[in-house]
Amino acid sequence: STQSTWVFDSLTDIISEMADNVSAEGDTLALEEQNRYLAIFRRFYMDVNDLQFKKQKRLEEADRAMRNAEYQIAVSSETLDPNLKLYREQTKELRVRKVELAD
Repeated sequence: STQSTWVFDSLTDIISEMADNVSAEGDTLALEEQNRYLAIFRRFYMDVNDLQFKKQKRLEEADRAMRNAEYQIAVSSETLDPNLKLYREQTKELRVRKVELAD
């Protein structure tokens, strides 16, 4: 009876130690996975911000080009510039481009 109690106590200690080791290993693996996920998410977040910045710059460039074309239309109306039709086409193309960029 004393020997069986000792065997059960020993087995309980061994099983408890093994469970603690497995739990610690699981915690370590979970932490490693979280760190990998965080690194990937950080890269994704930076890439999205970079793309948003580039998109904003392209929208600003399209706005600037459109204002320039509208100015050329206004000036060419007064000076009888033969490129008036070209400026109007550019304005239409820039409006389409701006809508495409905004989406």
